[in-house]
Amino acid sequence: MVALGACSVERGSPPGQPNASQGGAEFSFRAWPDSAPPSSREVFDRERQVVAASVARLIVHAIIGVDQGRAAARMAMQTIADSARHRDTTLAAVRVIGYFPPALPESSGHGTTLTPMGYLEWVPLPGWDSVSVSTARARHRVNIVWLRDVPEAPARVTP
Repeated sequence: MVALGACSVERGSPPGQPNASQGGAEFSFRAWPDSAPPSSREVFDRERQVVAASVARLIVHAIIGVDQGRAAARMAMQTIADSARHRDTTLAAVRVIGYFPPALPESSGHGTTLTPMGYLEWVPLPGWDSVSVSTARARHRVNIVWLRDVPEAPARVTP
């Protein structure tokens, strides 16, 4: 769980947020090819947290296709983060929480549950909780944390 401290949250109640302490995490620092084609993606929720005047951070929730493999899923999340920070220059950090596409709902009528695959974040050093007026324009890094297994390569289709 992330403590918001003096932040204000601009949206309704957020779904649970994954964190690295949940195990199975992989940290990488843009260690993937920029030429990987992004997977399909669908943003379904955004949470903008105002940290100070002209300084905010954003959590984006998106369904990410995994049919093209892990590198494409990374690029899809990176594309969402890049788009958000280019649209809003007050953002000092962006976290994209990627969810597996939902399975077809069962006939029970309860709908479907989304499962987070992981998250990508663009954050100042030393991290998400350090966002402040003094760190907003500091050097940033990109991290990816996988919470579930995502195939490295696309599944091969055999005739």
